[in-house]
Amino acid sequence: MKMREGTGESSVLRDAFHVRRKVFIEEQNVPESIERDEIDAGAWHVVFYLDGHPVATGRLFQIEGKAYGIGRVAVMKSCRGTGTGKRVMHALLKKAWQMGATYVEIHAQAHACAFYEGLGFEKVGNTFMEAGIEHVTMRVKS
Repeated sequence: MKMREGTGESSVLRDAFHVRRKVFIEEQNVPESIERDEIDAGAWHVVFYLDGHPVATGRLFQIEGKAYGIGRVAVMKSCRGTGTGKRVMHALLKKAWQMGATYVEIHAQAHACAFYEGLGFEKVGNTFMEAGIEHVTMRVKS
């Protein structure tokens, strides 16, 4: 599996949008109007490829100061359960720590909390609805 990274309007971002469309819009019925946002332009994106096709993505962005956020983590159905999601998260966390983050926060879909807990994240709030899906804020410190 190969990884590419980038920011702004790059081919990496185009491929990230492809994965996000398949997972969030087509699979999870997230409205297209809210799937992309102003964070995308300034975020650091990773995309993982299998046989030349984009299969997983995620983004890292600065919240404020040394606080960073991870979002839009998506893995194509065919690659779930293969460790691809962990690869995405490890790449994003590595970049966050390199950038001096003191903590990283994620709005995790509630069903995925165990996955993020396995990466060291802890719940820091109550569940809430986002895009019609139950989420919880989770955080990991450096």
